[in-house]
Amino acid sequence: MLHGLDRLSLQRSLWDEALRASAANLNGLLVLHRLALSWNWRAEARAALLVVAERHPSQLWAHQSLAQQFHEAKDTTGLKTVFRLWNEAQPGNAYVEGNRIFLDLLTRGEAGSATLETAAARLRNQQPANPFFVTNHAFALWRLQRYPDALAELETLPQARLAEPGRALYHALVLASLGRAEDAEAAITRTTAQAGALLPEERLLLDEARALARAKPPEPEPEPTPESPAETTPNAIAPTP
Repeated sequence: MLHGLDRLSLQRSLWDEALRASAANLNGLLVLHRLALSWNWRAEARAALLVVAERHPSQLWAHQSLAQQFHEAKDTTGLKTVFRLWNEAQPGNAYVEGNRIFLDLLTRGEAGSATLETAAARLRNQQPANPFFVTNHAFALWRLQRYPDALAELETLPQARLAEPGRALYHALVLASLGRAEDAEAAITRTTAQAGALLPEERLLLDEARALARAKPPEPEPEPTPESPAETTPNAIAPTP
């Protein structure tokens, strides 16, 4: 059996072949998933579930399980994959689409931000009191460097919601980008209290917020000194008429 093999490379090769052979057979994939779990092969168990999610999209329990596992592992790449598959399988699910948009904003930087902002705004307008959608849209606006608009969006939320660690990070980013260092530091402190829940890319954003908040503002340039008018003397030679 696979479990008895000592050579890990051979194990992996045989496992991948078993997944390929069973891809169209849901029951076969579930057997492989159960075997991997019984052997404590966590990565292989997730690989089996990913094939289920991709080849058998109606099995939404697989998407849900994978999203939880990848989030616990702080695996942003895995999360992006599963929410893309989940969004394709269930396009009308606003929660799923919102997470797909968020993960793209988190990992793609400025690339495609305008399109993502449009999608985030649509979800926010559908549920204007939903803190997740409001924060998502504010994050998209921040990516576009529309900092005042991002702050106005975030501050439609009650203060208690803004103080939550998941939202405080984005509040800190916007405040720091606007030069409001003291307010940004307070939001950074709230975020840091639960930094262990952040994805790696969010930790980088937290570092960026700290750097922006603690950056020394540029020294104002001195006002130019007006030049004194040229002086004339009594001995100056008058021009010849």
